[in-house]
Amino acid sequence: MFFYLLFSYICCMRLFATIAIFTLFNIGLHAFNATDSLQVDTVLKPWSSRHTINLTNNGVSIVPAFSLGQPAIIYTGSMGNSKFLWQPEVRMRYDGEPWSALLWGRYIVPTKSKWTVTTAAHYALLFAPEENNIDGTIVRSYDAKRYLGWQLTGSRPINDALTVKYFSLLARGWFKGAPNSLVQLHSLGMGVPSVELGRSTITIAPQIYYLNLNGPQGLFYAANYRLSLGKSDWSIDGMISQPLVREAALEVNPIVWNIGLSYNIAQDHQKVIVPSL
Repeated sequence: MFFYLLFSYICCMRLFATIAIFTLFNIGLHAFNATDSLQVDTVLKPWSSRHTINLTNNGVSIVPAFSLGQPAIIYTGSMGNSKFLWQPEVRMRYDGEPWSALLWGRYIVPTKSKWTVTTAAHYALLFAPEENNIDGTIVRSYDAKRYLGWQLTGSRPINDALTVKYFSLLARGWFKGAPNSLVQLHSLGMGVPSVELGRSTITIAPQIYYLNLNGPQGLFYAANYRLSLGKSDWSIDGMISQPLVREAALEVNPIVWNIGLSYNIAQDHQKVIVPSL
């Protein structure tokens, strides 16, 4: 028990230390970028960073049909420019027990015929606690299954109010212990106008998606929502998902939902490149 509590404490400290370092680093860069005494021939390359900390009653997977089933802390980062993004994600239980970690790399394709397309790949670790009896002593450890994933997203405005969105995710287990068959998720969604509620704004993103999990398949609907809290960096986020039709072999919860409180940190920067003499 002592080692479990110690491990949980270390996980929490590492997560929040990482977030603190990112935040201080961004603030420092923001202050540095405010300098106006740059050389005339200096090149400025804009880039941005976004960090979100979400406290939720139920951690939901990247596949909406699956959830942790327990309260969770989720950190999502995004750093890059208009073409390339690096996006780490760390998910853990409220007590610090690790759940999953993903590292995304994204490329934003130049807009063509009003289509905005993004391609991405990720390396993922999915953690699961294990208890082993070693010489009469129960030893708790964590098994990490490794996955490689690929993603394609696209969106195109239909008119001034509506946008059609497409999302495709393919993932395969990598290394021992992870399923070698292909996981597929294909989604068709709709972007609808936000609704003003006084100083706050609510945004809803409905979608229908097809899921094939190592063979068994099903059709689902889902809706994500966000309520921004005035002009602050806080928002209330959540989602709901339910199968429309599925094969009996596809074991999922009859309904998955969550609600959480998010804090968003956003910074815009300038990468300074001074020509060498």
